[in-house]
Order: sequence, then C-alpha cells, then structure tokens
Amino acid sequence: MDDLKVKLLDLIRSQRNTNKIPIVDPENYIQSYLKSSEKKQIENDTLKNCDSGISEEICYDFDILDNIDNIYFKEDFTPCYELEKLNGSLKMDVIENNLHKLQAQLAVVSKRLLHMILENQSLCQREFTKMEDLQQLLVETLSICQNARSNLNKGQKSFTIASLGILSNYRKRKFVQDFLKSLNTIKALLQTEARLIKFLDEGNFSDAISLLLECQQVALTYKHFHCIAAFSGKLQDTLVMAEEQLDVALSKICYEFNTDVYSRLQAAYSQLGKRRIAMDQLHMHYTSVIHSSAFNVVHQHQIENDALIMCLLKLCQTFWNILVSYSEVVKWHTQNQFISSDNDFEQNINEQYIKQKLQSGLEKLWHDIQSRVSILIANSCVVNLKFDDFLQVLAILHKLVQIGEEFCGSDSVEIQTSIKDQSSHYFRKYHLSRLEELRLFLENEAWTPCPVKPTFNLLHLQEFRNLRSAVQNVSCNKHHKRTDSSDSAPAISAGYFNRFVLNSSPFDLYLEMNSSQIEENILLNDNDHVNCHTDDSDEEDKKYNRNGILTSKSKNTVILLTNTTLTVLRHCGRYLQMSRLLRSITSDVLFCLKQLFEYYLYAVCTFFTVDLPVITHSSAFYSTQKISAVLKRIEDSLIRNEENIETNINKVIAPIISPTVDLKNSEKLYGLAERVVGVESLIFLADQYNFLREYLQFLISEENDAHSLELFYSQEVSLAVEVRKPVYECVARQIIDSKHILSLMSKVNWEVKDVMCQHSQYVDVLFRHHYGIILTKLDFRFSNAKKCSNGGRALMQLDFTQLMSKLEVLSSVKVIPKKEFVESYVKAYYLPETVLQNWIQSHPEYTTKQLMSLVNCTLYNNKRTRQKLLSLIEEMERR
Repeated sequence: MDDLKVKLLDLIRSQRNTNKIPIVDPENYIQSYLKSSEKKQIENDTLKNCDSGISEEICYDFDILDNIDNIYFKEDFTPCYELEKLNGSLKMDVIENNLHKLQAQLAVVSKRLLHMILENQSLCQREFTKMEDLQQLLVETLSICQNARSNLNKGQKSFTIASLGILSNYRKRKFVQDFLKSLNTIKALLQTEARLIKFLDEGNFSDAISLLLECQQVALTYKHFHCIAAFSGKLQDTLVMAEEQLDVALSKICYEFNTDVYSRLQAAYSQLGKRRIAMDQLHMHYTSVIHSSAFNVVHQHQIENDALIMCLLKLCQTFWNILVSYSEVVKWHTQNQFISSDNDFEQNINEQYIKQKLQSGLEKLWHDIQSRVSILIANSCVVNLKFDDFLQVLAILHKLVQIGEEFCGSDSVEIQTSIKDQSSHYFRKYHLSRLEELRLFLENEAWTPCPVKPTFNLLHLQEFRNLRSAVQNVSCNKHHKRTDSSDSAPAISAGYFNRFVLNSSPFDLYLEMNSSQIEENILLNDNDHVNCHTDDSDEEDKKYNRNGILTSKSKNTVILLTNTTLTVLRHCGRYLQMSRLLRSITSDVLFCLKQLFEYYLYAVCTFFTVDLPVITHSSAFYSTQKISAVLKRIEDSLIRNEENIETNINKVIAPIISPTVDLKNSEKLYGLAERVVGVESLIFLADQYNFLREYLQFLISEENDAHSLELFYSQEVSLAVEVRKPVYECVARQIIDSKHILSLMSKVNWEVKDVMCQHSQYVDVLFRHHYGIILTKLDFRFSNAKKCSNGGRALMQLDFTQLMSKLEVLSSVKVIPKKEFVESYVKAYYLPETVLQNWIQSHPEYTTKQLMSLVNCTLYNNKRTRQKLLSLIEEMERR
C-alpha cells in the first residue's frame, strides 16, 4: 500500500513537471473529496451495499474513515501530534494499539484512494489528452513568437535605429533652439532696466508698469535659471521704485492738474490693481499739501499787519490752485468712468468707492482750507488795519466763501465766525471816528456848492464801484425775493471754476483791480456843455416824486450839494461794502447809516433854523413841530450830553456852524445862499437814501430791522423836504420890512365904491421893491462873477428856480415879475458860440455890463471870439 502511494505521488510529480499539471496534495485532495460530495456518495453507496448484504468489511472501512481525526488532513500536521497524544505515557501496549489503528486507517485510505483513481481513470485520461493538445499549441505559439522577434530584430536594424537617430537629432536641435530662445529672452530681460528708467523719466508710467509686469511673468517662466532668480528680485525692487515715482507724480497733481499725466497715472494704477489705494493716497497728498502750503506762506510773511493782505492773498491763491486741481480730478473721473459689466463685481465696487471718496473729499478738503484761513485771521490784528485794508481782507474772505459755496456748497461758518467778532468791534470803532470826522467837516463847511456833473449820483463814487450792479439790480427789480446766496444782490452764481482756468486765479484779478485805484470823474469841467434851454414842452417832463421833490427827466438837471454831502455818501459806500462782504453785521451797518443821515439832518436844522421865531400861525409851524420832534429824538440817541457822562457812550458832540457863515448880515441876505445850499444838499442826500431804499430792504433779514428802516424813511428821510419852509422863512421874515408894509396897508381906503383897475401902492412896494432887492442881491451873489463853470451856471439856474417856486408858494403868485428876464439871461450862458452873437443883437434890454459879463464868462477860453463880441457890444452901446 505504501509503495502504491509512493508511486502515485511520483506519477503526479512527473506529470506536473512535464505537462505542467497543477500540484495536488493527495491528503488534501482525499480529505476534501471525502468531506464533500464523494463522502456523501460513499455513504450512500455503503448504505446501499449494507442494505444489499455487502460484506461487513466495507462498512468497517467506512467506520475507520469516519474515525480518522481531521488533523491528519491539515497542512500544518506534524508527527509530534502522535507523541502529544501519548501524554507522556510510554506504555508499549498503548503505542502498539495506536500503531495498529494508524496502520488500519492508512490501509483503508490507500485502498479507497486507489479505488477512486480507478474510477476516474478515464476522466484523467481525457484531461491528459487536453493537456497534450494545449502543450502543442504552446509550442506553436512559441515558434510564432520566435519568428516575430526575429522579424522585429531585422526591422529594427533596417528602419527603427535610423529613424530614432533622426528623431534624436531633431530633438537635440529643438532643445538647442529653445535654449537659444531662452538665452535671448534672458538677454532681453536684462536689458529692460534701461527702458524702464527711460519710461519712468518720461512719465510714461503705463508702459513702464506693463513692461515690468511682463518681465515678471517671463521671469516666473524662467525662474529655473539662477540668473533669472536674482533678476526677479531686482524687478521687484524696480517695481517698488516705479510705485514711488507714481506716488511722487500723483502728489504733483495737487498743485497743478494735467489731464495727460493723470490719465497715464490712472492707467498705471489700474494695471497694478491699486486704483482704490491710489485714490486714498491722493487724498492724503491733498491734506498734506494744504498744511505744508499754509505753513510755508505764513512763515514767509510772518503775519505782520503790513503783510497780512499779501499773506492772505498768497494763501488764497495757493488754496485756489489746490481746489481747481481737485475739481479737475472730480471732472476727470466723471468723464472717464471705467465701463465694466454687471458681472464684474470688483470693478463696480472700485468705481463706487472712488465716487464716494471724491464726494466726501470735497467737504474734507474745504474744511482743511477754511480751518487754515480761520487760524490766520484769528491770530492777526485785523482791528488795527486801515479801513481800506480791512475792506480788502473782507473782500478776499468774501470771495473765498463764495468759492467754498461753489466748490462743495459749504457756508464756511469757520471763516465767517473768525472775522465776525473782529469786524463788529472794528466797525463800531470806525463809525465813531467817522462821526467825529463828520462833525469836523460840518463845523468847517462854508456851505458853498460843489460843482458836480448833472448826471451825478452816489453810484458814481468810487466807494460804490463794487456795489453798482447790486444796487441797480435790486432797484430795477423791487419784487425780487431774497435768496440764500452769499452775494448781496440777485445774480447768477459766480462760476469761478468755469471762468478761471489753471494758472489763473480770481485773487490775481482782485489784486490787479486794487493795485490801481480808478479815479472818479464826478466834477464838472469845461468839456461838459450843459444846455439849459427849456420851453413849454419841458413842463411835461417835470414831475414830483413821492417826497414832493421836483425832479426832471432832462439830462440838464443841476445838482446842489456840498463836500460834506459827498463825505456822507462816501461813508455810506464804505459801510455798504462791509455789509456786502460780511452779512452778519448788516444790522449794525443799517443803524450807522441812519446815524449818518440823522447827524447831517440835525446839523442843517440847528444851523439854519436857529433864528426862526416860534409863531403858531406861521405857514412853517407844522413842519417846525415835526422837525423839532425828530431833532429831539436824534439829540437823545446821538448827541453827547456833557451833564450825563454815562450816557455818552457811542455818541458824538453836537456840531457848531462855522464862524465864516454869517446868518445875521442883511447885506448877504441873512445867509440865504448858505441856507439854500444846506437845505438842497440835505434833500439831495435824502434822494440818494431813497435810491438805496430797496437795496437796504434787500439786505435786512430780521423783522425788527425792517420796522426800524421803515420808521427811518417815513419819519426822517421824508422830513428833508420839509426843512425848506422853516429855513427859507427865516430869511423872508428878516428881509421884508413888515412895519412899513403894514403902515402902507393902513393908509389904503378899503371903502371905495367902484372896482379899482389899479392895485394898491403897497403891492408894488412889496413885490417890486423888496423882492427886487432880493433878486438884485442874489444876482450880485450868484451872477456877477468874473469866471463861471458849467456847474456854476447850472447852480444859478437851480437857485433861481428854487427861489421862484418858493415865492410862488409863499405868495400864491403864479408868475413872478421879471422871471423871464432872469431866466433868459441865465440860459444865455449855455448857448453855443455861433448863436451867442445873434442872441446879443436881439436882446437890447440887457445892460452893457450884463452883456459883457456874459461874454467874458462864456468865452473865457476863446479870446478871438470874445474880443469880437465885446466890440459888438460897445458898438451897440454907441448907437
């Protein structure tokens, strides 16, 4: 049995080695076979055999097989198992029993294995046949592979080695070309530094940044080269340097904006992806520029009084350039917004940020500017400046406030607050000094007319030069409602940023206008020919204004005023200039304007009505009562009381008439000429105040001021024309010999029966004698002159006209005797030289002296014609 087993195993191994049959462990195979279906089949067969009466031997074999331990069928079985089974017992009988048992089991297993082999011999033979066929296929396959390899070897020798050589050479060539290209690129990279410096020096920042970014990208591609690794660091340093130069160029934009430069800067920052950072940096530069510029300007001028105006002008000019630059930046971004799609979220965020930054920068920039100016004003001795210098400071600040309003809509509260307190203190002090000056003028006034042009009004004065358009606009548009504009008259926005371009400033123009003062042209001269010829049609042109003052549409109207009147009007112009430039002191200005008129009114009334007796039935009684009430009010509020010193604050001493003015001399008609000049100058001053009325109403903003202004015009300005009656009555009462006239009237027989065709004698005495004396003396005073200007001629006509009108009112006589005689003579002064000869020949009613005086005055500058006409007069006298 053992020999059979050994032979079987040798057979299997030999087959495995020769026919590549898989190795089969007999024990495992038997075990698995017995354990599986074969075992079940054997059992079934055994049962069948047992049932059929098969021998007990077969059943015995199966019993032995069932009793075989499973461990004998495991791969890790070792003979030591048998020793372990003895458990250390070495009894011979036990060993022999185990030996017999194992031999019996081996014999059964060997027998059963042989039986199985015999049963499956045919199947095994078929499998061996298949294996032989497979072996044959493998041999054929091996032969095919050997032939293929032989053919491939031939092809390799004939074609592949040559082709691969070509491919290898091409690869080497391509590698060399790429390497050469890399070397050229590296060489170009190394040479870009000079181009970068050139671009930066030329201000071509966009191309410089593009080149830098391109170089960085190329350097990143060739970073495996050691030289490029070092060059990348150098490129980064160059980029940092380029950004620094960008920042320097950006800071220069704050001083002087240049569209091309700023466009290149924005393009460069856009390439860098730093537009928001650039905008933040720009605002930092603007803030720095404002502070540094203010320090440099102030340090240069040292803030002294004589240099304050120049320092302020220079500071405003510098700030103007900064504001213009910023406005141009805003304008550039408005016109050059980067167009981005709705999906470009980051680009839209950048645009929104820049827009908000620029908008908020307007107020911040202006706040920094006005804070610098406010500090300068607050630390300067503005109250010690001269008035003209003080006005210049106000004008500069006013213009700066207008610029701030146009720039960002700011009210510039800081600037106005810094100057308000100093202005109020300065104005009160200045007004008191002007009242004292006015008192000196009044006390030294000779009350002689100042010859001015017939078209003269307050707007012709230099002090009203800057107020003309404002006053005229308000006067022509009385229903104009006040706006919130900082200007004092309805006008269009100043538009400084549209009218002034870069490198020009509204403060430059202001400096030029103030450096050369425009001379006034208000006085009458020889070139002003006034034709006073009138006829009946002139009566239609005449009308009475609302104050009862006779006015005329004719250009030949003569104006009667004094030097003191001009002084008052000049003060009014200066006061209104302050009010225009600083609206916060408007109430003080209006109050002081009223005091100027009140003081002049008080002086005229006290000077020329001092000798008026109080008679209740007088025609001037009611006017005198009104005047007295107003004078009492003026005296209480304005005139200094020496008895009560505590109430004399902001008051002035009452004026005293000049000793040269004699109001008691009958030969000079008790100062009639001076009285006429004084009253008519007061009326002219009232007319000018009336002309300013709408403008003053426009200035006021409080109801109290409006009410006070209305009372001033209704109670004081309108009173000027009423002063005529008491002043002229003082002269009339003293000229007429009332006792002699009354005595003549007492001798008249009032009981006549028939109507008399001849008037009484006292009428001739009253009108011919007494008024004749007046006219003669007036003629002597105003007409008997060696020289006479056009103003003097106009004054003659005005005096005569006013006297006649008052005589008509006083006497109720519509036609004054000899009126045409005097009027024709006065009008002859205005005749041209070609007509004067005919006029002399056609008016023999005038005396030789009168005609000669006319020729001498009219033709004073034309000696040849004068001599001709004088010879004609002498010839007429000889006839």
